[in-house]
Amino acid sequence: PPAPPPRVVAAAPPPPPPTKLESIERTHSKPPYPAISQRMSEQGTTEMIVTIDKTGSVVATELTKSSGSKRLDDAAMEHVKARWKWQPPTQNGQAVDNTRTAVRVIWSLLDAK
Repeated sequence: PPAPPPRVVAAAPPPPPPTKLESIERTHSKPPYPAISQRMSEQGTTEMIVTIDKTGSVVATELTKSSGSKRLDDAAMEHVKARWKWQPPTQNGQAVDNTRTAVRVIWSLLDAK
């Protein structure tokens, strides 16, 4: 007799997409303006990609566009890593680890204290 046809097993439906990453705005403060950068009139915009763990903390920063001052870039990345928090996205009721998002810090001497 002929072999029975192969059994087709339906693939499981894909998991639902993760929820949206939400910033905790009260933690997103401006970094302190480095005094030497103020004296040297350094300004610009630091752009970076941050990696956020499942607790909402920044675990890594990656500079994507320099402000033109290493001092300002370092201050921005250190401040964001130490202070900024997010509500991480969830998928199937579990927090998603290693979520990445873009961050921009604008350095203006008008904001310097």
